[in-house]
Amino acid sequence: MEAKISGATVWTGVDGFGKRRRSTIQLEGITINMPLVMEIIDEQARLEPLLPQIKRMVNDNGLVSLHEVEVF
Repeated sequence: MEAKISGATVWTGVDGFGKRRRSTIQLEGITINMPLVMEIIDEQARLEPLLPQIKRMVNDNGLVSLHEVEVF
């Protein structure tokens, strides 16, 4: 919101796996370390300055992918 991008959505998964094996731990109904997908849509020029911050947040625990889309 501080970067004034057009919009973002964070999806939480109930289970997942990757290089660190399964991404779910259940403790008395509370799920810890849930897999997340963050989707951000805006113009490339507005997103590029955010990439270093996003990469620091993800560290080596995730993947950042960029896709050109057409919004109607």
